[in-house]
Amino acid sequence: ALFNKNNEFSDACIKEALANGDSVDASMYENRMDLRALPFCTIDPIHAKDFDDAIYFDIQKREIYVAIADVSEYVYAYSAIDKEARNRGFSIYFPHIAIPMLPHPLSENICSLKPHLDRLAYCFKITLDHENKVIKEELFEGIINSKRRFNYDEVDEILVQKPDLKELSWLYELFEITKNLRKMRLKNAFEFRTEELRMN
Repeated sequence: ALFNKNNEFSDACIKEALANGDSVDASMYENRMDLRALPFCTIDPIHAKDFDDAIYFDIQKREIYVAIADVSEYVYAYSAIDKEARNRGFSIYFPHIAIPMLPHPLSENICSLKPHLDRLAYCFKITLDHENKVIKEELFEGIINSKRRFNYDEVDEILVQKPDLKELSWLYELFEITKNLRKMRLKNAFEFRTEELRMN
């Protein structure tokens, strides 16, 4: 394989990954913050299969939630998957192929924040004041249930046409905040625009 990177996994890794099943029993995780009622969504490339982060913005409380799929719940120290992941270090995305760090039954299933499925996550809650300055940060283990999977092109179109997103209408408010933060960040910076490389 290229630079000793292989997109296949050993039988031991696959067996460990499959042993985790494909659903989360919330009753087993009462110590986690239950955020399943919050309308999280994921935003990824159109052809993505692993949705490892989700977002939600509480407009009234000005709280941004970022949920990252909790892989550590399913990968134990010194297990076959752990050793293989350490060897790989990270996932590699070429234009024509992806070489994942974790087996597909994990990255594209139980550890993927698919819509309308309970999933375990590490959650960051960031509270902003009315000048968009961070006034509080929190990190905790949670359970989420994403309400929708968006792709980048879809979100770009939504932000222009502004349809009624109902419970996900917070996207519009968060977009305005990110525009202001970006403007502040670029005051004394250079911006390099690049296009995503795609191959058919």
